[in-house]
Amino acid sequence: MSILQKTKPIWLIATVTSLVIVGGAGAFWLMQNNFLMGDNPPGAKLIPQQALATLSVSTDPQQWQKLQQTGTPETKAAIAQQIQTLQQNFLTSNGFDYGRDIQPWIGSEAMLAYLPLPRETNVTPEKAKKTKVEDALILVLPVSQPLLTSQIANQINSGKNNLVGRTYQGVKIQESPQGTKSPISVTVLDNAVVVTNNPKAIEQVVDAYQGNNAIARLPGYSQALGKLKSGQSLFAEAPRSAARLYLNLPAISTMIGSETTKPVSTKPLGTQPVLNQQQYQGVATNVILEPQGLRFQGVSWLKPDSKQKFLPKNDAKIMPQRLPADTFLMFSGSNLQQFWLDYIDGQGNPLLPISPDAVRSGLKSFTNLDLDEDLLSWMQGEFTVALLPSAANVTSRLKAGVVIMVQASDRPKAEKALKRLDEIAANNYQFQVESNQLNGQPVTNWVSPLVGLNISHGWLDGNVAFLTFGAPIATGIVPQPREALAANSQFQQALPGMNQAHNGKLFINVNTAINANNLPLPQLPKDWRAASKSISAIGMTTQVDSDRLLRFDLSIQLQPSK
Repeated sequence: MSILQKTKPIWLIATVTSLVIVGGAGAFWLMQNNFLMGDNPPGAKLIPQQALATLSVSTDPQQWQKLQQTGTPETKAAIAQQIQTLQQNFLTSNGFDYGRDIQPWIGSEAMLAYLPLPRETNVTPEKAKKTKVEDALILVLPVSQPLLTSQIANQINSGKNNLVGRTYQGVKIQESPQGTKSPISVTVLDNAVVVTNNPKAIEQVVDAYQGNNAIARLPGYSQALGKLKSGQSLFAEAPRSAARLYLNLPAISTMIGSETTKPVSTKPLGTQPVLNQQQYQGVATNVILEPQGLRFQGVSWLKPDSKQKFLPKNDAKIMPQRLPADTFLMFSGSNLQQFWLDYIDGQGNPLLPISPDAVRSGLKSFTNLDLDEDLLSWMQGEFTVALLPSAANVTSRLKAGVVIMVQASDRPKAEKALKRLDEIAANNYQFQVESNQLNGQPVTNWVSPLVGLNISHGWLDGNVAFLTFGAPIATGIVPQPREALAANSQFQQALPGMNQAHNGKLFINVNTAINANNLPLPQLPKDWRAASKSISAIGMTTQVDSDRLLRFDLSIQLQPSK
């Protein structure tokens, strides 16, 4: 079985991960039925709308040579082996050579698509195992000079590569003989050579092209891809991209079983990072190669008939100034209450790690507080959740602690809620609640009967409430850090444009949090360990562009090449 046949729906994760760790080659909403076909990548008129994802890759060798400067020797070797295997199974074993048969005529951008094939319904598990359907990959190779198309078609149909010809809907198709270890199907359409690893997939390509129902006709696809190609980005004009990635969120949601009959909410969304089949249409992103790693600059957009809308609020700005420079991980946003409402809207999605009802009931059980009324009602300001290293001058069994900061929209109500928490901690859980001074600021400490557990809460300037638990970390934030995370050079590199309006940020210092073994994380699989060692940091910024379009900038900083 070929490497393509073994590929599962998680191929996209593997592809992006490959782009992250390789050392070798590797939206606007549709307001009206106006398709900018010239902005679409080659293959957009050929790939069926059922495709889960597409990856359009530059064929310029100079683009991929940039990545030779990054990555560890282990990851370079692993990806080089995968590419060699892919070429062997997809080309060499069927008599094709890239340098001889493809490189002389290929255009500037090739496209790879993942297509799920129909399953038989109402079958027993035993029969399903015996009649297992392998999903397909589609490779579209554009011809740089259209005048060469007929010549290339004649070469493919000549039978020199031991392929067998057939005709489907008037289109000539060449296929590997039955019993071939790594079978392929090849045809020429729309000035492009189309190669698949499944004969049913090549037929779907023909149907999509002739029926004019390829992905180019999906709502918002052409506008989003055209916007990316125009070089517009979150912070500045983007350099030329090495690849363009598209995710068909409704198709992905259907495949992972996230359909829900829950009534659709009509309240605005913030930055809901889930695949809600009823609302979201797609994600598209440029993949840009930088000296320090990879940057994904893209957009996510809602369906034209979506009853939900993004909430255009981009006023998150202060939290990176409130956190110390050695922060392991941080996530921030504009409005914690809104973030929770967005989370609730995605509760039918299996990707959510925790059920909203479980959070509510758990809080009620332990504290007798109502999450929505007693806490979230005053949490309508900017917030952050961060993981910080233990204070250097304090002995603790724990290496890190968690801090939650929220800019209170109703401070009296917030103080009332914190006082109730103090009472519950003392009366129900035998904490010794003490009021102290820390660096000249009033702080409330809960002295735990469990050695090593520290809990503190208090206020920072600007009506920012904070709560810490785990290792002792309050000294690093009260009244302010000696050196802020915003001034950290690695943070600035992963998250540019600090002064730009944004909705939220995510930052992970992979070097200190994971690679240095500072956190009690479970042992990662070998491949994941190799991937993490090649990454130094991850940063992501989001910005609500309109009520139907969300921009994002994701940076993956790689280790210097050795």
